[in-house]
Amino acid sequence: MDPILKHHFNNIINDKIIMNNGTMSTVVTRIDEIDKKQIVYPTLWEGQVLPTNQALKKSLDTGTFVAFDSLEEAQAYDKAIHDYNLKPVSKEQAKQMLSRAVKRPLMKERNIGNASPTN
Repeated sequence: MDPILKHHFNNIINDKIIMNNGTMSTVVTRIDEIDKKQIVYPTLWEGQVLPTNQALKKSLDTGTFVAFDSLEEAQAYDKAIHDYNLKPVSKEQAKQMLSRAVKRPLMKERNIGNASPTN
């Protein structure tokens, strides 16, 4: 399963969400360049948006990111996950999704050092 989508479902299950103008947020993403790759990663951890450096470190340490060769690919992925995948669901639905997780990610992941998620 896509590591950012997994992060989304885990945040729902563990009540690690934030509410902004009545809208639930489980994943607030950012894109940064690391080792000539464009990294999409969440900045929302434990129910709060972390400073960029802390969020990036936590994302790399846990493998909760997806890497791309170009900014355009990263932006397209980021738009796609927010438009189609990061939707509010119940805790039970989130648990079901995690339990039957699809092995293929939403989009092809790229390697970044040793911390890269694998297919």
